Amino acid sequence: MMVDYNRTRFVDSLLENNKDQPPSFKIHLHAEHWNLNNGSKFLYNNQVASLLDDIREHRIPADFLGLFTESNVPFYEGCLIVELIDYRVGAQKDIASTSKQPIASTSTSTNTSTTAPLVTRVVLFPTPETVYTDICLLGARYGARWTDMDALEAEARILVRSGVIAPSTPALLHRHTSHFALPPTTVLRFTSF
Repeated sequence: MMVDYNRTRFVDSLLENNKDQPPSFKIHLHAEHWNLNNGSKFLYNNQVASLLDDIREHRIPADFLGLFTESNVPFYEGCLIVELIDYRVGAQKDIASTSKQPIASTSTSTNTSTTAPLVTRVVLFPTPETVYTDICLLGARYGARWTDMDALEAEARILVRSGVIAPSTPALLHRHTSHFALPPTTVLRFTSF
């Protein structure tokens, strides 16, 4: 998947090819709270609201990857398609009065009324952290006895083959991926490239 080569083209293609498919999940945004798939209400300052930060950054949230797997959330070409339904007053648009199309096909409107919610689809991409988490989850699911080094090695091979990184030496590859396994207070020092 050469996402980084032309991300906009990839997003357009992914959304177009899957426009008739259900989204991975839906987020309903209201003025005071938000809902996940018409479920419980969450406040915007709740710990679960970190999911919204990940959506804003277009990245698959590593903290929720186990839950997504258990819930059989559909992935599309390794990505998640999230449908945002925004009921907040400032988000509502009169599509009939504008001639511009949404940017990069990440937004589609299903209604033309000013009182209808704004419906957009956003693509969330994997990160090295989610790849590592997914490898660990796969190892746990199938009973593999992987060490952290085994998981890092598998992640590194996936990242190199997918074109996410192109290291020149194995040491650089290890330094690139291992920082996800270290505590947040650890400082990595790169001495050479």
